[in-house]
Amino acid sequence: MSQNSQLPSVQAESAYALLESQSLEKHLVLSKIEAIFVSFMDDLTEKRGSLSIPVKARSKKEEPGLPTQNSAIEPLEMRRVTFPGISTREAKRFARLLRILELIYEALVNDTVTTKRCFFLPPANLY
Repeated sequence: MSQNSQLPSVQAESAYALLESQSLEKHLVLSKIEAIFVSFMDDLTEKRGSLSIPVKARSKKEEPGLPTQNSAIEPLEMRRVTFPGISTREAKRFARLLRILELIYEALVNDTVTTKRCFFLPPANLY
């Protein structure tokens, strides 16, 4: 009987630890997004000429979504998407990344559950 009385306590502690971990991750993501926007402000005020967003680059030979045997060993390469870029393609990529960062930030601040659909499909006019 004493084992059963301890079970809710253990479950409560596990739930609390999970919430605390999620809160820490949330604040980490928010601070990274804020750091990107602060760097934009610095670049604009100091007239550096371009803005950039750091992204992890996938290897060309890997298929998206499929882990390889070496993926745990090899660190992902970092690259920067800049604006203005060398092409309109890079400018569009920058604008998309900026919008995704904005949507993620807004969802985290407002504790809103979102899906990929919210990010990649335009809002439907239902009425």
